[in-house]
Amino acid sequence: MSLVFKALFTNKYSGVLLVLLLSKPLFAATPQTHECATLALTANNQQSQAITYQLLSHNNSAIDNNAYLDNSYQAVFIAPGQHSLKVRAWRTADYLSYHNGIDVNKQQALIKKTVDHQLLITVVADANYQLLPINEEDGSVLVLEKNLQNCHPDTRSVLVAKHQPLTSQMINSVSLPGDLEIRLYNLMGKLALENSTSIKGSVATSNIVPLRLMGSFGLTFDQGNDTNNDTLKVLTVHPFSVAHTLKLASGDVIVNLNNKSDLTVKASPNQKFQHYVNRLVIGEDIEITVRRDNKERLLKGNYQPKILPESHYKINGTAIVDSFDDKQCASLSRYFTGIKGYKIISHNGQSLSELYGNSAPTRLSLSPGVHRFQAVFSPRPTRAINSQMGSTLDIAPRISGGSRAGEAGIKTLIRTRAGSINGWFGNPTDRNSARTNGTIVDDYIIEPMVGRPLLNVTLNVEQAKQYKLTLAQESTESRQSIYEITSTATLSEIDCAETVLSAILSPPLTTQSLINSQTLTPSLQYELDQLLLEVASYYQVSGINTGIVDIYREKKLDNKYGLIGKMTDYRAGYALLVKQVSSNSMASRAGLLAGDKILALNNTIFIDNKPSEFLAGIAKLKADEVYTLLILRENEQREFVAVYQEKDLPAFFLSVDMTSVAQAQQALDRINSSN
Repeated sequence: MSLVFKALFTNKYSGVLLVLLLSKPLFAATPQTHECATLALTANNQQSQAITYQLLSHNNSAIDNNAYLDNSYQAVFIAPGQHSLKVRAWRTADYLSYHNGIDVNKQQALIKKTVDHQLLITVVADANYQLLPINEEDGSVLVLEKNLQNCHPDTRSVLVAKHQPLTSQMINSVSLPGDLEIRLYNLMGKLALENSTSIKGSVATSNIVPLRLMGSFGLTFDQGNDTNNDTLKVLTVHPFSVAHTLKLASGDVIVNLNNKSDLTVKASPNQKFQHYVNRLVIGEDIEITVRRDNKERLLKGNYQPKILPESHYKINGTAIVDSFDDKQCASLSRYFTGIKGYKIISHNGQSLSELYGNSAPTRLSLSPGVHRFQAVFSPRPTRAINSQMGSTLDIAPRISGGSRAGEAGIKTLIRTRAGSINGWFGNPTDRNSARTNGTIVDDYIIEPMVGRPLLNVTLNVEQAKQYKLTLAQESTESRQSIYEITSTATLSEIDCAETVLSAILSPPLTTQSLINSQTLTPSLQYELDQLLLEVASYYQVSGINTGIVDIYREKKLDNKYGLIGKMTDYRAGYALLVKQVSSNSMASRAGLLAGDKILALNNTIFIDNKPSEFLAGIAKLKADEVYTLLILRENEQREFVAVYQEKDLPAFFLSVDMTSVAQAQQALDRINSSN
């Protein structure tokens, strides 16, 4: 029973986990009784020892096992689709001893010998699934074996799936803010390196991140691990954290914590503060006195740890389809119909010119799976689309089990288009939606200029189908045009001897039937937790509180320089004043800092009061080319030598279960109301 919040609750509220797990799943539909599969709860390990799997939870809720077990008590009935399971693997002899014993100490010793697994399983109807334990150097792992078998649950209940298998071809993808998007790409690159050696024989780097509370309060301290430091001076406050909610700020000095903690004891700031946090219970009032600007301020709030949604990711996968006839493929027209104005120029991050040269066909041959296409505005059609579209647009990740909405007008679309199978995207013509970074007027985002407006389209392709994309203007609301894009498919027999574009990203419901939770290093786990918190918060603000949001992204080169600046007068010309430098960007690797003034690029000074000369100079650089920057820092001129290096960003798929957050929040609300 340690699925979610085990390490974060005091004895007083240890029962909250039971409250959460006993809560009913939200928005679950009851499948037809004949649509089911079975999951065996017994197996033999490599030492021929009998193993029993105890099902602890299903889709983050506790279950009554007897309601779902077959007549032999050896398996559970399970509906087609995706399921999140927590199982405990016992040696069968130990399992029987545990349930027949009355010695508590002996029972605890037996539990310590078990292995818990957090699993994500994708099942199809009329199959029997078997979990097989495989012992490797990095610990005990499981594989999933599937055998065809008719499923007849009779009067028994069936474990309901998170969502039913894909029924629509178009997959929605709500765009993320630019900074969050690039950070997510960078993190996926780190995760691919982290997991590449631990997931043996896998077609992709994959992992499941269980639903839980975020253990971090959201603070880092100046010299946080120095036991000689007797003050709690705040260095950083992390966004969307408990500390951020309390309005703590960088530079604050904490002088009192609810009168509970002795801040004079010999310990590091981190240890002192963690001792205070460990004594808090959910819903407890917080009073923190800080010294800010030489004045003491009392900050009040309520201890509500942030909920991290259940999520899973897959990086650089290859398509695997259970029953694919390799003699039949699918096809897609490169040109959109309806409001004609776009044609496909790349597939899964690779341009069609690289694949075909200058003779790209008008119809693309495809293997089954999830494909990502990039389309560009084209002058070829006779009727032009609204040409004021800004930067890259994303066809609204699929939101499973809930409304499907696009990048623009999310709340309106959810309210008026609930259940639509269409993909939506909007035209961010207003300044607020286009400038999500909040920079002020006259500041410039110093990045390569975007050419023709681009669209990103995600399509789930089935074999022997011929697809066509249709684009139409649906409505215009307050300076923002909302467009609709749909996909239609007709039966067709296509010879796979033609060029087949293999899907880099594969459907979540037809690939890797089993994903087992993998342990990450603490620093990488924290980075992943923080990003998941920000992604979930962004969706909540956008009105998406339930359902499963699937985010697909193709591989790409990161050519962003990572600099926000402003032109200022300098002697007879101008200098580029650096206002902000993105972490791990080309600008940061060049050594630039906020406050620097760039006087020249490759010995060329600036004579224009706009950064076009700097942008043009950066755009001329080639991969691995050495360039120089003349910098003014603290009234001293310095020359920096750097290398222009674009970074490969991997293709990835991230699924965020927003319903799991809503379900957990219900449990926390019940705790608060009972106090």
